[in-house]
Amino acid sequence: MTIGYEDKSPDTSAMITNEIVALLDRTLQRVHTTTARRTKKFLENQIAKCEEELARAEQNLIDFQKKHRAISLKDQARVAVENVAQLYAQLTLLEIQVNSMLNEGVSYSPELDQLRAQSREIRRKISEIETRGDSLLLGIPLDEYPDLVMEYARLYRDLKVQEIVYEVLKQQYEQAKIEEQRSVPALHIITRAEPPQKKYRPKKALMGVVTAISVFLLTLVWVLVEGYLQKLKSVNPERYRQISALWRFGK
Repeated sequence: MTIGYEDKSPDTSAMITNEIVALLDRTLQRVHTTTARRTKKFLENQIAKCEEELARAEQNLIDFQKKHRAISLKDQARVAVENVAQLYAQLTLLEIQVNSMLNEGVSYSPELDQLRAQSREIRRKISEIETRGDSLLLGIPLDEYPDLVMEYARLYRDLKVQEIVYEVLKQQYEQAKIEEQRSVPALHIITRAEPPQKKYRPKKALMGVVTAISVFLLTLVWVLVEGYLQKLKSVNPERYRQISALWRFGK
């Protein structure tokens, strides 16, 4: 992008151009900081909600274990539950991102469309798993597990989902804090404006060409009109006298 300003004074032209660039840079920095601050505030609210959900999931699992004594999952089943939890966590995080953009007033953008497409794909995967009847223990028939183990698996899955979401939100929050404090230039300035050594306008060469063309066209019109009048004089003298009088009057 090239920025310039025309003025009769070369020094004034350079000074105003540099000031425009500095003003644009400050404006972009302010927009960046404001956006980061809003993002940080949004993440603070999401983290607070997630902490509540995480505490509730932890307590539910503790209460279940106290009530039913020690229940655990085999390693294969635990990995399966954690894999499904990853899908639910990804879906939750994508929905948070979509809501964040909608709160910013973004109703359409390629990024928003991409997030929604990713959400649809994860929902499709979850739906396929649930259709197979093994939404909790991926690839393991549910009828192999007692009801208490299944309930424990659900509670364990919910806890893992909240843990994953919480960790990602905390990372995003720390990044937003860094972005809010950044004061690096928003623009990369390649060359600062210097007082020009020669005039930008008027361009004498262009003016000379335009003048020459104008003189040529006017001369051509004059020659054509004079030729027409001479021909008309011999063909229609009366009409020639009328037009000739007007032509001399115009000149």
